[in-house]
Amino acid sequence: MSDFSSSPYDVAPASSGRFAGYAARAGSTDYAPYANVFADVSNLYLPKSVKSLFRWCEYFAVMDPLVHAAVTKISAYPITDLAYLSKNEWVNKTYRHIFEDVFQIRAFEVETLLDYHTYGNAFVYVHHPLRKILQCESCKEQTPLESTDYTWSGYKFLYTCPKCEHMGYAKVKDQYIKSARDLRLIRVNPNYMEIEHNPSTGRTIYSYTIPPAVTNAILVGRKDTLSSIPQAFIEATARGKRLVFKPGTIFHLKRTSISRHDSGWGLPLISPTIKTAFYYRILLKAQEAIALEHIVPLRMFFPQTSSKGDNPYTTYNLVDWQDHIKSEISMWRRDNNYMPVMPYPVGHQVIGGQGKMLLLHNEVKLLQEQILAGMGVPSEFVFGGLRWSGASVSMRTMENSFLRMREDMQRLLEFIVRDISNAFGLPICEIKQKPFRMADDLQKAAFDLQLFDRKLLSAQTMLQTRDYDYEKEQEKRYVLLEESRKVSEREATNTAEINGEAGLVQAKYQAQQQKLMQEAQPPQQVQPGQEAQPGQPTQPAQGGGQPQQQMAPAQPGQPQPAPGQPQPDPMATQAAPQLPPEVMQSFGLHPSETPYPPAAPEAQPVQPPSSPQLIQSARHAARSILALPKSERPKAVVRLRNLMPDLYPLVLDELNDLNTA
Repeated sequence: MSDFSSSPYDVAPASSGRFAGYAARAGSTDYAPYANVFADVSNLYLPKSVKSLFRWCEYFAVMDPLVHAAVTKISAYPITDLAYLSKNEWVNKTYRHIFEDVFQIRAFEVETLLDYHTYGNAFVYVHHPLRKILQCESCKEQTPLESTDYTWSGYKFLYTCPKCEHMGYAKVKDQYIKSARDLRLIRVNPNYMEIEHNPSTGRTIYSYTIPPAVTNAILVGRKDTLSSIPQAFIEATARGKRLVFKPGTIFHLKRTSISRHDSGWGLPLISPTIKTAFYYRILLKAQEAIALEHIVPLRMFFPQTSSKGDNPYTTYNLVDWQDHIKSEISMWRRDNNYMPVMPYPVGHQVIGGQGKMLLLHNEVKLLQEQILAGMGVPSEFVFGGLRWSGASVSMRTMENSFLRMREDMQRLLEFIVRDISNAFGLPICEIKQKPFRMADDLQKAAFDLQLFDRKLLSAQTMLQTRDYDYEKEQEKRYVLLEESRKVSEREATNTAEINGEAGLVQAKYQAQQQKLMQEAQPPQQVQPGQEAQPGQPTQPAQGGGQPQQQMAPAQPGQPQPAPGQPQPDPMATQAAPQLPPEVMQSFGLHPSETPYPPAAPEAQPVQPPSSPQLIQSARHAARSILALPKSERPKAVVRLRNLMPDLYPLVLDELNDLNTA
């Protein structure tokens, strides 16, 4: 800024004060200020230095709702979550704890960008916890500060050494502690920073003026301040000097600007709008005056003359008239529906009330748009209703600004990681901000999906454009498929069990029904020379006589009993019949697992089994089914019904008998 005078505010050229001698020199273009198109009233209040500019920017960013909304939104919009990309998971977990739990990095980034846009500059450094050690001048014994009963005198610690009992001033050392939970990120107010920039070499020296609040705390010797503040702060306060930061210990976030005489500083976002904001404040102040004076009208009441020659001032008692009017107004205020009845005419007159016509809404709105344009912020970004498209110039301009901010934030993250790594000896962890999404990302996502559907884009690339980890998503898919498979198997098993139980119950009642139908049928007579059918009782032929005993044909290799001798019981002479192999396999059993030994090959009948053999096979089948687990029995019964329908009813009868027994 140009230094026009030694006053706190810059004064326009060709004027010695505010409007000094304007009327006297109005006829001369050499002295009239308005002959210069750049000389206006706002020039009288231009900031004289960078620090005075900071104060004006701070005022507008805090007090003006328009500027505050614009600065806040553009500071919070580009901030995204962080991705920790180290191959060591323990390193990622450690840095995630420090950045997110200790630093609360997202909120800190927003606060840093608030300084960045308000002042055009942001200064950040990492504060490490420390403990002060007092060293005795006599015996060199070192004692922690909190373990001593010291006296603060002349910016020094006066104490008695616990070892040698020497009383004197201690030599102070700062011992830094490796405690991650006590780390702090410090934002320095730019008003307390000084920059010495050499435009020839590009070297910049940063110095810090200790704030008055900290200086007073050190001066009075507050214990919490003395025990935690670095000793360099105390020494700088004692000498009245500024602190100089070592290279690499402080991070300067500077907003881009033209090459100026103070190019070491960034240009505040609000500075181009200072003159317009001055005019904007004039209009707001005028609206305030209009609202105070002209919005609420003044209503006056007076006695009304009713006819010519009638003078109410001589007819009525004006004091009584005034009291009556006041009482009626009071009644009306208590009840707005109250209707007074006046014995005399009353006149009234309204003064003011034209404030709405005098308000400057259009002019104020126009200046608001100019201020936002000077800050480079679209008005829709503040007032809402923003509709951006991919070809919008406003969108691309804002996107470039946001990308520039994100680059600065990335450099800040790298600065913090280096500082923590050097202090704790941790490996460097690559920390990236997750991709920044603009308003047209939905269109980009739809286009990527179309490319994927047409086999022009891989699934991994599409997921990466949407900020998804392909490998993690694949693992999640495998887990989901495995869970779906288990659910399908369980559903199929439950369905089979239900169907088996239902089939078992249905078969049970079908067998009972078949048995009842057989019992209800009349007995059939056996003709001579005809064998009785299995399951049917034999009746004697007509004409009486004893029923003939049916003789089973002799098997090869077996002796034939003599006539008239009792026939041997086949159940006693033959071994227990073995179930057919297909039935055993349907039960899930091996032939060697049956509870009865298989019959000898020569004992197996060659003809179809007779009724006793069917009953014996059914008995073995029923016992084999009962030997199975309870959950497998319905399935075995269903397989038996499908493979051997003739044996199926007898097996059900045997199962019922065994369950009843």
